[in-house]
Amino acid sequence: MSARLRTAGAIIALVALLGFDLQPVSGAAAAWPVGVGAVNAGEARSAVAPATPTSVAAACTNPLISSTVTVSWTLVAGVTSYVILQATAASTGPYVMVGSSSTASWTSGALGTGSYWYEVRSVVGSLWLSAPSAPTAKRTVAISLLCA
Repeated sequence: MSARLRTAGAIIALVALLGFDLQPVSGAAAAWPVGVGAVNAGEARSAVAPATPTSVAAACTNPLISSTVTVSWTLVAGVTSYVILQATAASTGPYVMVGSSSTASWTSGALGTGSYWYEVRSVVGSLWLSAPSAPTAKRTVAISLLCA
């Protein structure tokens, strides 16, 4: 088997692994139209990324007895779920994913001493992700059970 044929086979296997549907064109060895297969019905209907959540706010859940924060936002139509991102250095990030929700709110676990900002992204299926929301106002945990 030639190196060229092995390379073509590897590329076809990789493309198929990534979820593309390959169909050879009858009588044309070099023409392979590629179609993207949807994982679910929401992805099949999506032509663009979902809308970004709005009115995102973070509030201390029980400020005097708990170091948890509840993040809330306005629901986005047609969205499968939401991803919650957290920053601890500044409102500009860096942000890391800390949770997900299928509703319009999410509550953190117990937070350590420090400052926290949150962003939310809409998700459709497993492939479509919105731009991040505007960051929330800073929430600060001053001691293990005091959130402001």
